[in-house]
Amino acid sequence: AGATTAPAPEILHVGLLGDAAPFSSTGRFGARTGFDVDLTLAICEQMGVQCRLITLAPTDLSAALRERRVDMVVASDSRSEQLAEVAALSIPYLSLQARFVVPAEPTADQEGEKEKEGQRDIYGAVFNTPYAAYLLESHPKPGAVILYGTAEEMWIDLALGRITAALATAVTAQKEFLGTPMGKDFRLSSEAITGADVTARDASVAVRQGDDTLLEDVNAALALHMDNPRYAQTLSQELGNGLAQAPTAAVGD
Repeated sequence: AGATTAPAPEILHVGLLGDAAPFSSTGRFGARTGFDVDLTLAICEQMGVQCRLITLAPTDLSAALRERRVDMVVASDSRSEQLAEVAALSIPYLSLQARFVVPAEPTADQEGEKEKEGQRDIYGAVFNTPYAAYLLESHPKPGAVILYGTAEEMWIDLALGRITAALATAVTAQKEFLGTPMGKDFRLSSEAITGADVTARDASVAVRQGDDTLLEDVNAALALHMDNPRYAQTLSQELGNGLAQAPTAAVGD
């Protein structure tokens, strides 16, 4: 009798943000790189499945899950309310700091500073992020908040002085803006945001509600990976500036 053929590994379609360095971006020769990419490949390796990476816009994450174009979403820097409506979330795998990006001079450091005479503070954030929701709630005056379709538009307005400060994930701000010539005259605020859920935000993998088996498998794979030195190494290499850490709660608690 001929040799039996082993069944092909299951293929999981995983949604990633298309342009969200240092989490997911296109590197040399078109290869996708970043923390989310490394995490996804590690999860799939632990689960013994193949991963097919599909890049998505932040506004398309929820629809992609709902329409079954992807089986799960790994998007550390985008957790919209719309996604939460259709998704079940894994154990957290990353804790992200949120900070204001402000001019290096003068020393305006955070939201809440008294407006200077004749000036009005205007804050910026990207649509469909926790930062946008926080700013709209904490600064309800008309014109106090400008929301942007992309982070690039926000950084340009900040560099041109059209907004006073921008609220974003700190590691993303460092990569996209502060580490570029456009952001050379800006810095992260040194004080924490008070009374905001986004001060330190946990990131989780999202699967469709009802996909309980997949969620259990992802949780088990995450727990194993986070106990592996490879996780700490990836965290240090990709996000090693102290602005992102392993979740404070013990894995599996």
